[in-house]
Amino acid sequence: MKATVGSEVQSYRTSMAPTGVPRVMRETHRYLIPTLESWGAELVPVKTSERSETEGRHVDPYVGSDPVLARNFRWPEDVDLLLLLNPSTAIDFTRLVRVRRTRRLPIIAMINDLLPVRHPEWFPEGADLHYRVLFQQILHVADHVVLPSSHVLDDLKDLGWSVRPQLHVIHLGSSFEQRPPREMKGEVCELLYVSTLAPRKGHLRLLEAFDQLRASGLPVRLTLVGRVGWEVDDLLAVLRDHPELGESLRWLPNADDEQVAELLAECTVAVVPAEGEGFGLFVEEALTAGVMVVATDLPVFRERPNRNLILCEGSVEGLASAIREACQRRPQVLAAGEVRSMRDFAEDLASLVRDSMDAGAG
Repeated sequence: MKATVGSEVQSYRTSMAPTGVPRVMRETHRYLIPTLESWGAELVPVKTSERSETEGRHVDPYVGSDPVLARNFRWPEDVDLLLLLNPSTAIDFTRLVRVRRTRRLPIIAMINDLLPVRHPEWFPEGADLHYRVLFQQILHVADHVVLPSSHVLDDLKDLGWSVRPQLHVIHLGSSFEQRPPREMKGEVCELLYVSTLAPRKGHLRLLEAFDQLRASGLPVRLTLVGRVGWEVDDLLAVLRDHPELGESLRWLPNADDEQVAELLAECTVAVVPAEGEGFGLFVEEALTAGVMVVATDLPVFRERPNRNLILCEGSVEGLASAIREACQRRPQVLAAGEVRSMRDFAEDLASLVRDSMDAGAG
């Protein structure tokens, strides 16, 4: 009899994309389906409640293309193992506890970062309490918790909470195919940053560095890709009033994966000026595109060094200096598989799924 692996999708169906967790979910599902099917298991979408916190919202076209969502929905009672890749308050955790009292139901959850608890100043008021409760619910029901970096693992340990499930660090990866460095065209240094607009993402610092570089005479253009997040009124004012907006500065709030891939193919340097990340997908994506990458010197980036990655201090001057250096360097050719992919992540996750189910069968 075919094993059934469920992926909880209650809130995910109406998530905003293409940045962040929704992209991880879709790409994981895309690669997880054939991996699971190769050893006789199917992946199905699961709901835990008749109602959802996102009831009435439209399905984002990007998320709607997820092959898992085209399959018939199941309930936790109907699956042999449950994945919580996008934990949210829409999940009926009480129901999961009730199911597990009547039969074995392994649960593998993912915590992408603990930033709302570790740095509440970066989030709307009350977010730290909301996420503190959510994370503790996850730790209560899960048998295994996947973390995207050793840095997030350290953050969890530093909280001093009682942790029952087994913890696993499985790095995420790029959704794009790895390509060799492209031939440089022209003298203008094309900068690209793909990220939701949010306080910790460093957009204001990047705009200041961009202004410094232009004032110094460096021919540079900057493209920002990302939807509006939270607490960004000051950033939006600076961005919309910037004299170069529409000229050497572009903001594309709704670019999809195909457009991002095209922008990467045209850019000289990818920039990630964030103050905090759980993983930082855009670093991996830019490296697969064969361009130089400048990122803030964060522990999460230090654990994934690369010859084409320049880490810089968190000041405007440090960022501008690193960008200038990157604009003058030609990226090195990277070996096949040197940059991690989402296929790698999905295959590692599938191994954990299989081990968990085998443990129950034994």
